[in-house]
Amino acid sequence: MNSNELWAQYQQGGWKACDPTRAQTAGELHYASVLAASAQDWESAARLAGRAAAAEPHSLLLSEAARYLQRRSDGQRDVAYAEGDTADGPAAFSAFVRGGGNVPLYDAVSTALRREHGRLAAALGRPIELLDIGVGDGRALLPALSADVAGLHLVEPSANMLATCVEALKSLGRTATARVDTAQTFLASNREKWDLVEATFSLQSIAPAERVDAFARLRGRCRRLLVVEFDVREFAHDLAPERVLHFRECFEAGLIEYTEPERDLIARGFLMPVYFGYFDPGAERVNHEHSLRTWVAQLQRAGFDQVRCHVVYRYWWAPAYLIDAA
Repeated sequence: MNSNELWAQYQQGGWKACDPTRAQTAGELHYASVLAASAQDWESAARLAGRAAAAEPHSLLLSEAARYLQRRSDGQRDVAYAEGDTADGPAAFSAFVRGGGNVPLYDAVSTALRREHGRLAAALGRPIELLDIGVGDGRALLPALSADVAGLHLVEPSANMLATCVEALKSLGRTATARVDTAQTFLASNREKWDLVEATFSLQSIAPAERVDAFARLRGRCRRLLVVEFDVREFAHDLAPERVLHFRECFEAGLIEYTEPERDLIARGFLMPVYFGYFDPGAERVNHEHSLRTWVAQLQRAGFDQVRCHVVYRYWWAPAYLIDAA
């Protein structure tokens, strides 16, 4: 039984209507395990995932999926990446973002931001006033700073991450006005204007309708808006076979970038919970990623009529783009 047939059964009556007994290939078995996991039938999911890993033993993704689902079947939850909000960050997520393809990704992003800071400062004939929304710990911002930025304003919902960024700025001899807040609340209560507003992988945390409203509030309050986001493929249904296959290929490429023992920590504490979270119909959405076309459409709907895009880095998850709106 191929994945499309399983999908047809699922559409008729959910996981209970599926017959995975004829699934043979690693791909079919993995897809069946994802459907079972989406219904929280952890025992079936673990059994199917184990067979998938055995059928394709060289696959890191299938191996880690089998281990994750077996732990879920045993009653364990791998959510180390989400526990607490500390200055250093949870170990699994910290290891993930500080290694692999994230290193060249953030280097490319910081370089692009620094270049755009310089271009706007040159056009204005003076250093710029910059607002960074969702600055985090400053991973993208700090290497991008130069004398082209005079005034620095930061908004970040995590108090600990913002404190880390502010301390890092002090070590560089820089100061900033910093506010612990969400973008939505900040923009609704603040009437300041800036030369440039930038947001790096932070606006995906805002639901689409609220994001368009945030864009609309920014229009007219900055000369330019820079958004760095991934051009993520969109699918008709979260559990469609082609979506599962696409995610499997992407996460396989992501896992390959790490070596032991970091790979085990990252897979167990971050990537596998995230992977199966994408297929959990009951999971609360904390990220709302879209295709580049959707990001551009949202900016245009908010009133930005000049939107230019160029790829910054081709990351394993999706290519990262700099979206320049005015």
